[in-house]
Amino acid sequence: MDGVKSGVMYNSFLKRFFDFVLVLMAMPLIVPLMLVLFVLIRLESKGSPLFVQKRVGLNEKEFNIFKLRSMTVREVGEEGSFRTAAGDKRITRIGGFLRKTSLDEVPQLFNVLLGHMSLIGPRPDLMAMKEDYKLEDWLKRCSVRPGVTGLAQVTNRSMGTPEERLESDLTYIRELSLSNDFKILFKTFNKVLRRAGVN
Repeated sequence: MDGVKSGVMYNSFLKRFFDFVLVLMAMPLIVPLMLVLFVLIRLESKGSPLFVQKRVGLNEKEFNIFKLRSMTVREVGEEGSFRTAAGDKRITRIGGFLRKTSLDEVPQLFNVLLGHMSLIGPRPDLMAMKEDYKLEDWLKRCSVRPGVTGLAQVTNRSMGTPEERLESDLTYIRELSLSNDFKILFKTFNKVLRRAGVN
């Protein structure tokens, strides 16, 4: 019970505090980096360098997630899956680099500042993906802010099965703590540097 209480206290205040401070400290590096990437994306293909999409956050509240565009802009009426695979023809050359280095996720640090997301947590899903879960599991995932990275990403990155990712997400929620967040943050940098397990 004490572990549960400490997890709730961390999630409600300290987690938000550390998220805000860490992202704010990184802003002098983030802003010029994004400006350079904006130019590179726009030079390669038409359309906005920023990709915006509705995702599900804390307590099932939807928000606009920000990403650097790594795919070609869809034409009117064009259909496409929200999942990608290795060799997906929609991914641009600069987009492939952004995905391998996870730089496409950098704008989500602004989502963290706005309170939509946390640095660490389950990755935010589309509302349409709710039917892929048992209701109990879906509600558990929505009981915390979604993360820029999480236990599922440092365990399997994008190569894990949906079942493996879900188990990692639920384990993270059960064992929510500051020390676990820092461990995941460290492992994330290690994974990104090695460019392991990404489509």
